[in-house]
Amino acid sequence: MMNEKIKELSKQASDWVDETYPHSGYHPWQNHYRTKFAELIVQECANICGGGSLDAKFIKEHFGVE
Repeated sequence: MMNEKIKELSKQASDWVDETYPHSGYHPWQNHYRTKFAELIVQECANICGGGSLDAKFIKEHFGVE
């Protein structure tokens, strides 16, 4: 079962895709959703490390998240 933070990030990703690509169709929507969801998870991990810390920077660079 997903914890509440994962559910929250999933909802954020879904809402973002709905707002950014409102008429994209199922397959493009899924691709945008997966990308945004992964980006949000990586960002959350970096934030746990201290946001601007060297560890956070390495995590974001490793996954290609700005």
